[in-house]
Amino acid sequence: LGRLGASFFRTGITIDAKAPDRYVVAAGQGGIGLPNRDYYLSPLYADKKVKYQAYIERMLTMIGWDKPAENAAAIVEMETRIAQAHWTPIENRNRDKTYNEYTIAKLAEEAPGFAWQAYFDAAQLGTAPRLIVSQNTAMPKIAAIYAEAPVEVLQAWQAFQTTDGAASLLSKRFSDAQWEFRSRDLSGQPEQRSREKRAISFAEG
Repeated sequence: LGRLGASFFRTGITIDAKAPDRYVVAAGQGGIGLPNRDYYLSPLYADKKVKYQAYIERMLTMIGWDKPAENAAAIVEMETRIAQAHWTPIENRNRDKTYNEYTIAKLAEEAPGFAWQAYFDAAQLGTAPRLIVSQNTAMPKIAAIYAEAPVEVLQAWQAFQTTDGAASLLSKRFSDAQWEFRSRDLSGQPEQRSREKRAISFAEG
C-alpha cells in the first residue's frame, strides 16, 4: 500500500554489494519529505520549501490535527536540521564510502538517542548478525535530532508522513492535494491522470 508512515532512518533487505550471492540488512539516512538535502538548504529550491510547508499544513488540517500551521513550521525546521546531517548526492554515489559493516550494538553505541534494538525488533530484524550502513557519519547526528525533538512534533511528523503516504488511496481531496504538490509543484506534471487510470495502474502494480 505504498509508503504508509516513515522513519528517521531507511531500512530494508538488499543484495550485498560485495557478496552478490547473499542478502543483507541495509540502513541509512531518512527523515525528510523532500527529494534530497538541497531542497532544504539551497536558495534555488526556496519556493519548493515554502510550498512543502503549506502542503504539510494542508494535510494536517484535513485530518483534524491540532495546530496545523505551528506543527507544519516545526516539522520543516526539524527536517531542515536532518537535511544538514544528510550526505550529499555525490557522497551517496561512492560505492565504497557507503559500504560500512555494523552490528546493531555498534550502531547503538555510535548513534545514541534512538532505540535501535527496539526499532530492528519491530521490523523483525532484531537478530540480524550484521548491517550495511550507508551514511554512517550521518546516523549519530540524526539520532541526536530525534532524541531532542519534542514528542508533539514527532507525532505530528508521523501523522503527516502517514497521510502523505496513503493520500493516493484516500478521498479526492487528499489525492488532489498530494498530486498538486508532489507531481505538479515538485515535478512539473501539467495534468493529473484520471482516477480510473490511476486505479488501473495501482491494480497492475
